[in-house]
Amino acid sequence: MAKNQYTLPPIVALVVYANDTVVQRARVTKKQISKPKRGEIMEFSDNARKRLAFVASNTEVEFQSMITLTYPGSFSCDGKVVKRHLYQFLYWLKELMPGVNYLWFLEFQRRGAPHFHILLDCQPVHYGGTWPSFQFSVANTWYNIVRSRDHKHLLAGTRSERLRTPEGGKHYCVKYAQKMEQKTVPASFWNVGRFYGYSYAVRPKAKAIVPATW
Repeated sequence: MAKNQYTLPPIVALVVYANDTVVQRARVTKKQISKPKRGEIMEFSDNARKRLAFVASNTEVEFQSMITLTYPGSFSCDGKVVKRHLYQFLYWLKELMPGVNYLWFLEFQRRGAPHFHILLDCQPVHYGGTWPSFQFSVANTWYNIVRSRDHKHLLAGTRSERLRTPEGGKHYCVKYAQKMEQKTVPASFWNVGRFYGYSYAVRPKAKAIVPATW
């Protein structure tokens, strides 16, 4: 029987986060084994789901509100275009709420249309606004970004809501990561790219690093 060509590097430390502990191994200095070229992303992979759940469970950011963005009856099936719409919206959001932190994730509706959920660590009242004015601004901005031209989409294409508890957003995100419904990429959709993303401050920070001296 052929010998295993690659062995895991030794454990050098345990990295402790808010709710999880991660094994840290020594850096590999030997020639890396070549990995197969990644193919087109067609679903939310197990590794991606685990990474998202880890981020949501261990971030120090407390989410207070959530925005949902959907598309009208006519929408682009190119993921690059869809992500460009999302990034334009996030740029507008950061202009409106300087310093806002966020975590977004992607799903697909039964009709094949993509939609986004965005968790925020603030509410419009923190910036002198009101919920009705914020909801209108979100709807109008997204409507213009995607060039909807559908009045029904202006009225029902977005949703902005308060979270009941600071932990509610994290639990919602972990639950999202654990389910596979609405994660398969429709056959007509391409360039899907990443299923989630977040601002820098959302990245989990280690509470302690315990050297593995045993």
